[in-house]
Amino acid sequence: MQIASISRALFALSVCACFSVNAATRISYQVSDLADSIPGQDLWRYSYSVSGNFPQFFGFEILFETPKVASLTGNPVAPNADWSVSTIQPLPGVPAAGLYTAMALKSAPSLAAPFDVTFIWNGPGSPGAQSFNVLDDMFGLVASGTTAPIPEPENYVLMGIGLLILLARLRPRTRRH
Repeated sequence: MQIASISRALFALSVCACFSVNAATRISYQVSDLADSIPGQDLWRYSYSVSGNFPQFFGFEILFETPKVASLTGNPVAPNADWSVSTIQPLPGVPAAGLYTAMALKSAPSLAAPFDVTFIWNGPGSPGAQSFNVLDDMFGLVASGTTAPIPEPENYVLMGIGLLILLARLRPRTRRH
């Protein structure tokens, strides 16, 4: 009876730990068109802002679709000593995405600095949202999602103006006789 209670408690804790990572993980991005170092190659950079709860050795991976991304360039630099990051190149002709991966080296790692990766873009227009996965310490899938753009300051200004107009229209009008 005692062992069954302990087993249920451990199971509940593991479900809660996975749910807390799943429920809170968000990855937002800013994308920048960089000066092309080699003519004909379109060089870009993603800067990711990540929020969530990452226990030690949990992490995330962001998928770079082929053939839209030719390669992930350079060696990625971790945002701080709490993280280990790496890239896996996309393989041309093979339906395998390139990956940017980050693993927490300690529980509750700092997420203050952005995660940056540069890449060569082959797609039309500019790069956009990407798929991501949150992984546990055994590389099991905890959650999946899609990155979202970080709103530009102009968007906040437009939202503020819209809110002021809405408030002005809702304000009770007084009649003068």
